[in-house]
Amino acid sequence: MATITTDRIDAVRRHVADAVTQTSAASTLPGPEQDRLLEQALAESCELIGDWLDSQQSLAVPAAADVPLREVLKDHEQLSEFLSPLFADALGRAEPASDGRAAAVRQAREEVSRAVREARATARRHPRMTTGQLRQVATDNVQKLRNEVCQLAQGFAARRQHSLAQQPASGTEEEARRGSWRRRAVKALKAVSSLIVPLAVSLLFTVSGPHQAGQNISAWAHAADVVVTHDLAVHAQPGVTLAPRPGGPALR
Repeated sequence: MATITTDRIDAVRRHVADAVTQTSAASTLPGPEQDRLLEQALAESCELIGDWLDSQQSLAVPAAADVPLREVLKDHEQLSEFLSPLFADALGRAEPASDGRAAAVRQAREEVSRAVREARATARRHPRMTTGQLRQVATDNVQKLRNEVCQLAQGFAARRQHSLAQQPASGTEEEARRGSWRRRAVKALKAVSSLIVPLAVSLLFTVSGPHQAGQNISAWAHAADVVVTHDLAVHAQPGVTLAPRPGGPALR
């Protein structure tokens, strides 16, 4: 497993953004160059998410800490205040005070408020859903996204090798196939882009250790981790309503 660092996360985020931007319908880049950008972004995303999943394998929720979500999401305002600077740092904008920094903090607060609201909404819909069940849902959702990203990366690589081995096909039908592949890739990469910030924040509770997030982390680590885990689950499978998985830990 390769080490997950802030620099690595930022590099993947840049490559994903470049690939999405430069393969739009208005792009003037040649088709092969668009495919190269998508393949690179997909391959790097596949590896990064895979390493993140590997880092989570030893983080099963202890039985004593596996409690209903509603019990750890009681204080909305204080939780938002606690998480906002962590999200600002994960956005890669932890700079000296300036207009840019102020805007970044506002953006982070908005992101955290949304994440907390959505986590609390899930807790209301499923009052018996536990933190352990949430972590399993998040892991499953992220794994599904990784599978899709990896399969697309392999598909682009295979198409590139095929085009090198013989004269590339042309015509309306081939262009339609290429367009379909690119649309699928862009959709998956947009999900990866949304996943990057909560993934980076989650490292504060895993790889680096909670003490890295501030002196008051001990009081809020559990609730903050729940919100971030929920956000990972949401962004990994956009549009899918979160619920306990059938066959998972029994509802209490």
